Amino acid sequence: MTAAQQSLFDDVGLVEEESHSLPRQVVREDQPIYRYHAVGPDALSTAELLALVLGCSSLDRAAGLLATFGSLHQLARASHAQLMRIMGIGEAQAARLRAIIELSRRLQLPTPEERLRITCPADAANLLIPVIIVTWNILSATIFLLRRIFHERYLLGTISPTGR
Repeated sequence: MTAAQQSLFDDVGLVEEESHSLPRQVVREDQPIYRYHAVGPDALSTAELLALVLGCSSLDRAAGLLATFGSLHQLARASHAQLMRIMGIGEAQAARLRAIIELSRRLQLPTPEERLRITCPADAANLLIPVIIVTWNILSATIFLLRRIFHERYLLGTISPTGR
């Protein structure tokens, strides 16, 4: 694109999206980076956030990735090699995607201060007693219901005492 053509694009607020197909014009206000600054990250769609990570000015590549893998969760499970098989995703973009997914995974881990520490038997008891109580209550309710079902069937004659 010549300097004169670029100045025309700048004057009308258009940019040219580079891809393997023909150049495409995208209105600046529709670009994810401008929407990010205008409305904030919470208001952006998944495709817009993905386009920002990929460094794209249009949603085509990001929407294509989501469509190819079916969901953001499936995309997160994709390997580096699987990402690179997608047209328009090169080594750097695949690495960028895998890195942001790894950072997201690490954000879900508890911090060292949040991790449970068992330093004495009382710590273990305080941690396990509520779980044991809930488990015991579920087991008691199950046994009660099974006894009731057995007694109703036995008393109604659907189960004979001899087993025949």
